[in-house]
Amino acid sequence: MQRSITILAVGIVALALTAVGFATFWYERPTRLTVAIAKADAEDYALIGTAAKLLKFGKNAVRLRVATVDGPAAASAAVDAGKADLAVIRTDVALPDDAQTVVILHRDAALLVAPAGGTVHDVADLAGHTVGIVHRGAGNEAMLATALAQYDVRPEDVTIVGLAPEEVAGALKAKTVDAVLAVDVLSSPRLRDIVKAAAAAGDGAPTLVPIAEADAIAQRSPGYEKLEVVRGAFGGTPPRPAEEYDTLSITHRLVANENVSQDLISDLTRFFLTEKMQIAASVPIARRIEAPSTDKGLALPAHAGSAAYIDDDEQTFFDRYSDMIYIGAMLLGVLASGATAVLGRIQSRRTASLETSVGRLLEMLALVRAAPSDGALDALQGEVDGMMAEALQAASSAGGDDRRLTVFGLALDQVRAAVRDRRAQIAAMGPVAGPRLASAAE
Repeated sequence: MQRSITILAVGIVALALTAVGFATFWYERPTRLTVAIAKADAEDYALIGTAAKLLKFGKNAVRLRVATVDGPAAASAAVDAGKADLAVIRTDVALPDDAQTVVILHRDAALLVAPAGGTVHDVADLAGHTVGIVHRGAGNEAMLATALAQYDVRPEDVTIVGLAPEEVAGALKAKTVDAVLAVDVLSSPRLRDIVKAAAAAGDGAPTLVPIAEADAIAQRSPGYEKLEVVRGAFGGTPPRPAEEYDTLSITHRLVANENVSQDLISDLTRFFLTEKMQIAASVPIARRIEAPSTDKGLALPAHAGSAAYIDDDEQTFFDRYSDMIYIGAMLLGVLASGATAVLGRIQSRRTASLETSVGRLLEMLALVRAAPSDGALDALQGEVDGMMAEALQAASSAGGDDRRLTVFGLALDQVRAAVRDRRAQIAAMGPVAGPRLASAAE
């Protein structure tokens, strides 16, 4: 009985350890997530690609696979449709319905600049003028249209042309454009070069056109935010700008479908915020990675996993699954108790069978002593052998009660001794004479 319980206990412990090992493997194994990125977004593509390489060679729970799409709107649609787990989006182009922010990759400011000596000093002054948009696209063109609408300037009253960064200086100098709009990271050398080009094209300090009503625009259009451009943001002597002013800004964000595991997004958020300088060694714009706001009610709130990391409210494996572990331990205890009860019942049945066998052996002592012949003794001996075989099988398969086995052995020895004695008595008595039959002569 003791051996059976030990074997059962070892089996339960082995089962529990196997379950814990499997659960740990399942929990710790890397999970591959697909990121949708616009083809033309070279900097963000490089940033995510570098992050994917670092994740691959580090001890992280997440792996990234980059999938290119036609534009930010397509990336937003992909994550909403579940075709991608993550996406890099531009907030003024398309806000996803079923995704939240993991991290803000960078914040871009709208720079509207005109050469000195011109007539453009305010957004309202753009009517009847030509604006060159650097990297003209749906986002930048829509931003200009939004600013014009705030100042009651009709889109058809403004001529728009697209410019590559290297074309800005020539266009301003040739006066083919009256002002330039560029959207980029505020500290970008590209914006500083555009301001220098505007300064070179005029007779003095360039005009940095404010979008003073940026706060009002942001309230109506959640994809925009107000950004304060500080004095001297673009360098120069005297500093450019000479005074702080407001403009519009947008953010490029890494977003995740709301159904992606909170634990995975927590790990991903931790990686981007703690390893951004390592990413920036290859892609400098990664220095601008920042944590999203965890305030409630935002148009594009932080993912629950990101909020848990940012607010230091992450749950460990045991925190998250403690109830399941507790219930599992209880179930294992119930199974062990049930198995012990079953074994106990089986053992009690075997014990009862052994006691019955001992009683039968005691009965057989009297039968052996009264056996009339060797044939009767043979029959009794066969029954004894069968009882012995059953007792030995029971003892070897599930242990047994040593005391009862000893009693059974003593009774067995007594019966065997009695059989030997009775055989000797029958042999000494000789053959038993049968009735004599009369012959025919008599």
